[in-house]
Amino acid sequence: MVPEPELTEAIRRRYPKEVERVERLHAIALENLRRTDLEKYETETRRFVWAQVARMVEAFRSACILFLSGSELDATAVTRTVVEIGIDLEYVLLNPDERIRKYIDFGLVLERRGQEALKAVYPDLDVEALAREGFEKDQLPRHETWEERKARTEAALTTIKSSQKSWTQVDLGKRAEEINVRTFVYDLVYAEGCKASHSGAGGNVHELATDCLPKMPDSPLIVELASGFLLAALATLAKTFGLDQESLSAIGREMRLVRETAGAKITSA
Repeated sequence: MVPEPELTEAIRRRYPKEVERVERLHAIALENLRRTDLEKYETETRRFVWAQVARMVEAFRSACILFLSGSELDATAVTRTVVEIGIDLEYVLLNPDERIRKYIDFGLVLERRGQEALKAVYPDLDVEALAREGFEKDQLPRHETWEERKARTEAALTTIKSSQKSWTQVDLGKRAEEINVRTFVYDLVYAEGCKASHSGAGGNVHELATDCLPKMPDSPLIVELASGFLLAALATLAKTFGLDQESLSAIGREMRLVRETAGAKITSA
């Protein structure tokens, strides 16, 4: 069940430029996250941007690992996560004062719902102690105490209905439309990710090998598309934290390369 080294090496040989590029991009992303001056992390906007980009980097890495393991279908499913994070990042920043608060508050409510579900299954478990332990392990600069976090959660629970399933009533397609990426990003790339993620007749079952084992990907397009979304998020990170010119230049170079290569593959498909 572990990745097959021979297949991974074969994928590297078949797509050497593309693999080298995504590995370089991952290194650039990590370096830019490290270069952010966390003393500037005091605003909720900066905390939101940093956390979204960091989560996207993690999902991007997972998509690339799956691709290199011969699991193109699952790489497509994880790229859906990359896309959704990117849409929400840009959509929220159109109205940060209102939307960041809603986004974070709903996250706190989700945490509480998870704690309550855990408590229902394991009644003797001290779920609050576990939650506090996780809070205290957070290595990012502290901007609130545990008691303040609990108070904010309680306040959010009074305004967010138990039936609410998302941080906003605006569906993801409309959010993509508001940031002008509806057709390509949502209707095409995100939709393909949904087909790869969900059960049902729309799933990409035809893409599986007959023996259900990893296989050579038909194309590196999915990781190149994921690269484009990550680069856009890195540009937002650079703008938010005022990163240096070296960082901006590296991001710009990679964006041009991805546009050229991914665009050529889409039009020739």
